[in-house]
Amino acid sequence: MRILVLATLSKHFDSLESATAKRRFVELLPLSSPCLPFDITTSDVNLPTSNTKTAVPNELYLPDTDLSAFSGLQTFYKASKRLKKEGVSDAFLLAMGVRKTIKIEFLFLHLDTLNWNENPKPFIKYLIDADLSQQDLLKLRSTRYLPAANDKTTVYAPSQLYFKDKDLNIFPFVKFLQWPSNESMSTAARNFLLKLGVRTEPPLSDIMGYLEKESAKSVDSRDDAALTAALQYLTQRLGPKGAYVNQFRHAKVDFLPCIRQNLETGEIVKEIKSPSTCYFNPTAMVMGFNVLDPMLSDTELIGVRMNINRDPSCQVLIRRLLQLVDISTARLDQLERQGTGIEAKEKNIEKILTLFEGVFLYLSSRTSDFQKRQLSELAKKPFIPCKCRSGLQFYTADQVFFLKRQSEGAGGCDGDSIAELLFQQVEYNAFLSFAGVKTEPSLEELFALMMEKPDEVLDSLGEPKYKMLLRRIAANPPFKRITADIRSSPFLICYLIVDEDESEEGDETKARSKAQYLLAKAIFTLWTTLFFEDNFPC
Repeated sequence: MRILVLATLSKHFDSLESATAKRRFVELLPLSSPCLPFDITTSDVNLPTSNTKTAVPNELYLPDTDLSAFSGLQTFYKASKRLKKEGVSDAFLLAMGVRKTIKIEFLFLHLDTLNWNENPKPFIKYLIDADLSQQDLLKLRSTRYLPAANDKTTVYAPSQLYFKDKDLNIFPFVKFLQWPSNESMSTAARNFLLKLGVRTEPPLSDIMGYLEKESAKSVDSRDDAALTAALQYLTQRLGPKGAYVNQFRHAKVDFLPCIRQNLETGEIVKEIKSPSTCYFNPTAMVMGFNVLDPMLSDTELIGVRMNINRDPSCQVLIRRLLQLVDISTARLDQLERQGTGIEAKEKNIEKILTLFEGVFLYLSSRTSDFQKRQLSELAKKPFIPCKCRSGLQFYTADQVFFLKRQSEGAGGCDGDSIAELLFQQVEYNAFLSFAGVKTEPSLEELFALMMEKPDEVLDSLGEPKYKMLLRRIAANPPFKRITADIRSSPFLICYLIVDEDESEEGDETKARSKAQYLLAKAIFTLWTTLFFEDNFPC
């Protein structure tokens, strides 16, 4: 009978059009009395289970309300399902005071003790429907109450959890929000969880902490595949519209796998370096610089997005070039002091020549980056290695000339050029050309060498070519006036007549004159016209 009465009242309530009329009608009902029948959602045998049991409306919940998220906290009573079957509307029950959800105060009282196990979905659905204030949301963001996948030991605050994403599986510090695997998450649930603070991307600081920790491990214990995948994940999100764009401030943190060539042994050494101490152009390795390990998927993209320099600066290259000269010289001196055999010396000389060949080839690719003033440090310092009689020696740019190509011809005097006989020659290189190495020496440079080392020049050229060089100088003097240095330098060839006595058996002694060539000083100021014509007829 009670249920039939309630069904009649519900039909009248639903027939009223205005909210005011509905409110006044409900106010006439005995809402403070236990007038509604209820069902008990518990198996406790000590609780009443009679279908005729009644309660005050505001102590009951709608028959279809899902309270499974709060099971175990206390006993909840729902309005009897017979009410709905007989036509009592939810709107009428709600107007009487029946609850659709539990009180938010009750939730917060038990928030940190709730155990959602495998399925927090009902709880999230309750929160979505609840009327939450900003203070409520703040408490929900900071309190630990959500479960993590594969972790039943504790619960977490929303900001400690992530939505399931296969890309995040590489990070061991990521905890995924537990959600039924056979159920997809609704848009409303996802948006609400985002509002609470559940993450889609780890903070950049967490990723950098993982990279730094993982890269600091020994080679044997380091997971190179995971490290590479993490770097790739970070690089993708440093790009345009990425999660970490304009946030990267870790130029001095060592976390990048790099390789470096040991310039003494030629071996490749693996090291972990920071973005500020490595480069992403692999050819820079020839000078001993650290470059990104080619095992990384896209070193250029990593370099650009992490603000890594492609190549060393010009100043750094000059310093490294001079360091290599000092290292090579010290190595040769050490071998000399140790009395190393000829074969070992030759092997080291070849290593040095091969090293500098690669160095100059790399520097040649950077020629356009240099300015003349940046090469001033090389002007008077020997940095070009060449083989010589004593083994290997470094020369300045003005002491070395380029080998002529075969198509250009040998030039010079009678086949071999004078430059080949007097100077060290190297293959053409754009950087060396920019540094001051020329194709052939000028007449002024030849004359200067003749004045400085006349004996060596004569010995290298031989008398005929030496005479030809003197004629070239006499025909086009590379000076404006004869200086004291020219007067004092013994670079001219003179005849010295030596009388020798010869005797043959049975004959009287006979006198014979013999001419010898000697170097002499220019003692006459008109030597350029008189001495050459008298002594070197063509």
